[in-house]
Amino acid sequence: MEPLHTAPDGSRWRVVERTDAYEAGLVYYAAGVQHPRHEHRRAQLTFMLTGGFEEQADGGDGEPTGCVHGYKPAGARHACRFGRDGALILSINYRNDVDPGLDFMPFTRSEAEIGRTMQLMFDGCIAAEEAVSDLVGAMGVEREPLRRTPLWLRHVAEHFADDPLAEVGEVARQHGIHRVQLSRAFQRHLGISPSRYRLHCKAGRAVRLLIEDGETPVAAAAGAGFADQAHLTRTAKTLSGMAPGRLRRLLSS
Repeated sequence: MEPLHTAPDGSRWRVVERTDAYEAGLVYYAAGVQHPRHEHRRAQLTFMLTGGFEEQADGGDGEPTGCVHGYKPAGARHACRFGRDGALILSINYRNDVDPGLDFMPFTRSEAEIGRTMQLMFDGCIAAEEAVSDLVGAMGVEREPLRRTPLWLRHVAEHFADDPLAEVGEVARQHGIHRVQLSRAFQRHLGISPSRYRLHCKAGRAVRLLIEDGETPVAAAAGAGFADQAHLTRTAKTLSGMAPGRLRRLLSS
């Protein structure tokens, strides 16, 4: 296993696969970390597994959250600020002389097949190089990009981030909107239902507790509001392809 790298801001990463064409790394960006506007020297394919951030990019601003993916060619410029639970990302960086054959793609909600492919890769069921090829192939599918959310919907999303156990219907009532209307707005602007968004918030909090605070999976499950460790394990494997214990071993010092 390659060594774990850490940064002064609390971020950490570990290379999980290296080939002649790319380097794939599992990266955790700590809560609140900001990256000023910068240029990507290499083409980068990004699969976010948990957490989220705000981004200002040449291709448009956005607030990707949870299981989304995007692609930036070499030379693309952007700035970003990671949210209260940081972000767990599978990042694939291509060599300068390699063209993956993709155009710029803003962050888009990942389909279930992408998650299944990553789970098979992390479980060692398929070779990493084959899995990455499948992931690149999935990028070519036409999907609606995520749009910047309206201010009122950002407030609702923040409500769930503050209290992932909040009941969706009650939150809708507090914000003066019908639950069905709220669901439609989430699907339209965030590409995900309110209940799944709430689950992503819980998972992001659990990952932060595991990696930043060094909590055990049992303590992280309790601290994030999961019923038990088994519930957290099922959720983590669905969203990131890995069980909490393995995430902790990969990205903890």
